[in-house]
Amino acid sequence: MYVAATAVALFFLLLIGLTWKKQKHTRTMLHTAVTPVSELPELLAKHARGFLLLLDEYTCVRTIAQLPLIIRLLEKEQIPWMIANAAEQFDPQKGICPICPYLQKFQVNSIPTLIYYEGEFAEKKLVFPGDRPDLKAIEQFLREVTALKNVS
Repeated sequence: MYVAATAVALFFLLLIGLTWKKQKHTRTMLHTAVTPVSELPELLAKHARGFLLLLDEYTCVRTIAQLPLIIRLLEKEQIPWMIANAAEQFDPQKGICPICPYLQKFQVNSIPTLIYYEGEFAEKKLVFPGDRPDLKAIEQFLREVTALKNVS
């Protein structure tokens, strides 16, 4: 009986440790890779074209886990990019939604979405259905945008 209780306790401690590690990774990624939404107007004004990855910290768990790989793919391109947390400072009770004007502007209906914008318009979008980022699809999307820009 004592051995079984000890095994169960150790199992729960292991689960707590794994959960803590995943939460720490998520907090670290959100802190280091995600740009505050308040800086989005400056990015759009400074760069006539770029990539914008919109995600939210609550429902985009798989996307956040894949951020290091997604960032590597974005860094290969010679186009500015930004990752924004759509849930940042969102408060529906107070009517606060800093990202909402950009969701409307770029006609984003689903998050996470990777947008290639030029000026005021979303030229191309890639949606990650069900928060399942497909790295090959992202790579293909980036190649298509780059090829399009090299032709123009």
